[in-house]
Amino acid sequence: MSSPLYMVVVDETPESRTALRFASLAARAAGARLLLLMILEPATAFRQWLGVETRMQEEARQEAENVLRRMAAEAENYADFTPETLIREGDKMEELAQQIAREKNITTLVLGAGADPEGPGPLVSHIASGGFGVPVMIVPGGLKDRQLRAHIAAQSATIADKSK
Repeated sequence: MSSPLYMVVVDETPESRTALRFASLAARAAGARLLLLMILEPATAFRQWLGVETRMQEEARQEAENVLRRMAAEAENYADFTPETLIREGDKMEELAQQIAREKNITTLVLGAGADPEGPGPLVSHIASGGFGVPVMIVPGGLKDRQLRAHIAAQSATIADKSK
């Protein structure tokens, strides 16, 4: 059996970076692997011009690879190991559900919640209304590193106490 896996859905939002740092620290504390999943939604504005659409998709993919490379480096600084990375293209909810179905060792899905008064974001809202069948940690996007580390330390201490 493969080791447990923390999966974090990443994008370029501040709450995603907070979730990334939390997932990195949590995976390190749990001795788990870490997967950074970025989902590119298809561009629909230029469907009538195939060449333009293809070029835009290529550029979006290249930019996603660059962003994911930077996020993986940040995660490695927190986790002390290199995370796995994956880019999927399609509807965000569908791709997330498919990845969870493919990867049987996901022990925790980590999402960042936005602080916007209109709500935490569509992915978090969807998870809250039914989920995907795996435990989910929703990390408030405004937490600072000190708060993230304190939470991980408290969680690790609780687990250690229960194992005695």
